[in-house]
Amino acid sequence: MLKDDININKIVIEALDRSLSILGNQTKDAIYATLEEEYNLKKEDIPKNIEVLEILMSQMFGIAAGVLKKEIIRQLKNKFEANPIFEEASIVEIINMLYVEYGMAVGEEQVKPANPIDVEQ
Repeated sequence: MLKDDININKIVIEALDRSLSILGNQTKDAIYATLEEEYNLKKEDIPKNIEVLEILMSQMFGIAAGVLKKEIIRQLKNKFEANPIFEEASIVEIINMLYVEYGMAVGEEQVKPANPIDVEQ
């Protein structure tokens, strides 16, 4: 994949859509609606705030959120041709590394590490 052709946000959103679709379109849409309504986080802003999605998935699905996280990572691996940065990394770490490796070359800013967000755990 050529660095000039990379749009990290678009690729991450595609991976999220495919991964969340395993739950059905209604559930996927409910997750996106919850992110927007409760966290003021629009779909296009999720890649730069992915930790909020991780928290929401954990709250909604408990231990089963791990399956979704693995599927998101699998989808990202497919998009980035199994880049070695994916080994043993969390979704937040992977996206941060992608922004460093690819995003900076196309003017994307780096994802911030998990900020203390006012969410109920």
